[in-house]
Amino acid sequence: ELAVAMQAGHRVLLVGDHFQLPPTFSDEIKELIKSRFSIGDEFSLFSSDFERIFDSGYGKKVGTTLLRQYRMAPDIGELVSDCFYKGKLEPGRGTPPEYYDLLPEQFSKQVCWVDISTLKEHGIEQTSEKGKDRWNRLEAKVVMELLRLILESDDFIEFLKEDLQPQEPPIGIICMYHKQREIIDQMKAEAPWLGDARRLVKVDTVDSYQGKENRIIIISTVRNNPTFNPGFLRSPNRINVAMSRAMERLFIVGASKMWEGRNSALPLGKVLNKIKSMAAEGKADFLPASQFMVK
Repeated sequence: ELAVAMQAGHRVLLVGDHFQLPPTFSDEIKELIKSRFSIGDEFSLFSSDFERIFDSGYGKKVGTTLLRQYRMAPDIGELVSDCFYKGKLEPGRGTPPEYYDLLPEQFSKQVCWVDISTLKEHGIEQTSEKGKDRWNRLEAKVVMELLRLILESDDFIEFLKEDLQPQEPPIGIICMYHKQREIIDQMKAEAPWLGDARRLVKVDTVDSYQGKENRIIIISTVRNNPTFNPGFLRSPNRINVAMSRAMERLFIVGASKMWEGRNSALPLGKVLNKIKSMAAEGKADFLPASQFMVK
């Protein structure tokens, strides 16, 4: 359609962000294309039309970049800007509403990494027989405890409800793997303490979250294995989408040891290093997951 419009002499305005997720191709389609044309995963066909045009000689002449964002609170925006936009993305909004100060003390910062590494071998991921599915049940329990502490902050929740748009779920749980989403969805359905608050919580995979946002985001990274294999979490686009969905609070639940050393240059390694730096400045928290284990 784009080519037809241009050939017809129409002016075309493209708006997008090629640092976030490109079009999704099923594994079957990708394997068929790779086999038929003898190409690899990095072939330009698998990137977006927007990215190809923006990075072309013509795109570099006429393209422009918007450098101010209005979704993320300043500290969340700083994390995303430094890790994915070379520090060029500026905040266009102020700090969260004052009622966020009513959250528990450990949630006082806009950004928080909850470290599964403190659970040692108990926090290792699980995999299906052929390695297609991955999940982390103990990490899911930590996510649910974070959720419980937020939802049982009665004064905070009352102010939050008054601030919501109709049908708006203020809390989003982003899972890096489909199986993890199923497990957390089941835990959510079975949690007796949730009650009517279930409607305040959305659970989905990162690939389904592009273009969406929530006041509070909890990310379940899942990956934690003895070989330090990051899988598709080496994708900067996927990690960027996950980190940039949060408006007021961002909680990342993951194993710090996975993203240190040889994985420190990967997207989550950069996020981890930035959060540690922000924590040293008093702008983020780095907390042990053991703090959120139900006795």
